[in-house]
Amino acid sequence: MTTRNVQYLPPGLRVRCEKDINPSIRRTCLSFAVWLRTYMEFPIKVIVYLKKVINLKPEMQENWQVL
Repeated sequence: MTTRNVQYLPPGLRVRCEKDINPSIRRTCLSFAVWLRTYMEFPIKVIVYLKKVINLKPEMQENWQVL
């Protein structure tokens, strides 16, 4: 992707889920995303990934929190 194409990305909040995510957790996160979109504006594209397993590089582990 070039810097020229960045301005054409659609803004907003997106949620991507893996297949093995617990359905109730998936529903809860998606409904929270719907609620969040009504109260906040996302001028850039924000993508949230729901993953079953966390794979972080060792140098990145100190910068991330898992809730």
